[in-house]
Parts: sequence; structure tokens; C-alpha cells
Amino acid sequence: MKNGKGQNVLHVAVIHSFPYIWIRLLLMRRADPCTRDQDGYIPAHYAAEKDDLEMLKALTTRFHSNIKNLSTIQQNEICINCHKALAITDIFGRNVFMQACYKGAYKCVKYLQEQRSIENVDRTDIPGDTPLHYVVAQSNKSLAEFLLIECAANANGGDEKRPSPLDVVLFNQNSELEELLKSKCGKSRCFIKRIIKKRKISDDELLESSMERLSIEPIKRSVFKTS
Repeated sequence: MKNGKGQNVLHVAVIHSFPYIWIRLLLMRRADPCTRDQDGYIPAHYAAEKDDLEMLKALTTRFHSNIKNLSTIQQNEICINCHKALAITDIFGRNVFMQACYKGAYKCVKYLQEQRSIENVDRTDIPGDTPLHYVVAQSNKSLAEFLLIECAANANGGDEKRPSPLDVVLFNQNSELEELLKSKCGKSRCFIKRIIKKRKISDDELLESSMERLSIEPIKRSVFKTS
């Protein structure tokens, strides 16, 4: 059963920060963690978006073998399904790890790396950008260091026809991140220039704008100026 946004009960529970035990119970009742809503989000995307580590754990941690309501086969099925969900991408091509990087969710990024849940740290989204692009664009030095050092991210990843992480940093004029990327052999691919386009104003809009600036004042018979 889904709502008008294509979300199942697990989506709703995560979005509204229901108690974590409810998330576990819903998984036991076979709520599907792989269901995508109209934005392509699975429940784990929403947990990563809020950097809710405990919620992400509730969605991914294997059930204890002592639980009597689930057979070993059922536990394995749920576990496989939950981890398969982490690779599902939204409409922009971002999986849960990429979403966490995009939102600067350090705790969730670190957890996913520790659980070896990162399929490919240099995976690109639909436009061709990597998680490293996201964090340097936000001038997030701690996450950039984590991706480059702990996750061994490629400092020159992403679509070759698009700006490199270093290009983004140079555009933002962040000397600390520039030094960090160059220490990892980061290279520039292009020069980013901000282009501001002025919208052409029609004659009618120009007249209306001019009329708005006009004001009518009563005519005074005489005006005296003093110095």
C-alpha cells in the first residue's frame, strides 16, 4: 500500500521519525525497504538525508538469531533485501551513500563505509558528478578528507567533460581544499565561469514598471528654497 507520493509505510515511518523499534517491526512484517517513491527515494535515502544514524542502522542491521518470529531463511531474506536497497538510486542517480555525501551527513557516510556498504566511492550521478564533487562544493573539508583518505576516492573522478573536484574548489576559492586535492594528485579540467543572463523585458513590462515608479503629488502654488 502506497500514498499519493508513492511511499509505503516504511517511508512514512522514517520521514516522521517514528521510534526505531517500529522500523524493525515493519521490516519483520515484510515492509519493502527497496520501494522507491516518486522522487526515487527509498526509506534509507530519507534517513541519510537527515543524518539519522540510528534510523539507518534500524534499516540495515541484521536481526538477532534469537528472534523466534523469524526463521533463519526469513532473516537472511530481510538482510539481503535491506542491503540491496542501499544500491538503489533516486531520480538524480544518487544511491544512499551518495545522498549522505550530498547532504553532508558525516555520521551516515562513516557508518556506510565501516559496514563496507559502499559499492563504488567514485560512482557518478546522472550529470556525471561524484560524492567528492558534492562535499568540496559545500567546502566540507572533514568529509573531503574522509573520502580521499579513508575511502580512497579518486581526486579526478567524474565525467571527463565536466569540471573536476579541483575546478570546483578553485571556483569557490578554497585554499585548504585546493591544497588537499593537489596532495592527492588532483588536476584541473576546465575553468568555471559564472554567467548571468539578463532577461529581455517586453515593452508592456517596461511601461508597467515605469508607471509603478510614478507618483502624483498636489501642485503647490509657491516653493521657497533657503540656503
